[in-house]
Amino acid sequence: MWNAIGIACGIIGSVAVFCFIFRSQIIDLFPRLKTLGFASFSQKNRKPERDLRAEADTLLRELDNELIREQEKILSTELEKRCGLSVEAVPVLLRFLSAVAIAYRFLNDYMFIYGSQLSLLDYLNEDQRRLTGEPAESLRVFYSLAAVQYPSLYKNDSFDRWLGFLKDRIFLREDNGRMRITVYGREFLAHMVKMGWTKDRLG
Repeated sequence: MWNAIGIACGIIGSVAVFCFIFRSQIIDLFPRLKTLGFASFSQKNRKPERDLRAEADTLLRELDNELIREQEKILSTELEKRCGLSVEAVPVLLRFLSAVAIAYRFLNDYMFIYGSQLSLLDYLNEDQRRLTGEPAESLRVFYSLAAVQYPSLYKNDSFDRWLGFLKDRIFLREDNGRMRITVYGREFLAHMVKMGWTKDRLG
């Protein structure tokens, strides 16, 4: 059921995050927040207030279509059954919004990553290498083999750019000259298995 409402969760979660960040200005809209102590924030030395209601209404209009409204109804019904449509729902919406954002980022990265880069991630994800990492230069073999196999693809691509992609996308981090797989890299590999995405990719 939760998979079916992921998109709606992302949309409603975005609104929830927006409202949560500016909770002091919209406290009157949610009287229950007062019982949780949010009303105690200082109102002194504030910058001129923005019209958050108008901004929220604008956001809702921009994200409005029949499909979204249908999914909102499904999500609202599910949240009502599980945790109620109250402040208790905010952590749930934040969690699912985060999951949707990460899943979208995983999909985007998967569209551009090379098979040789996936092989490198698998290599660095082995138990001992997770802890010790490997010198960057020792990883050149993954690039070199792919460059031989796909010469046209790699003719304008250097080892530094190939490795830089993994660093820029936060698959890898460099510590004292040693490359280690990140939490993002490990979770990306786990997500690929879960989704049944192939590692047999071009490049």
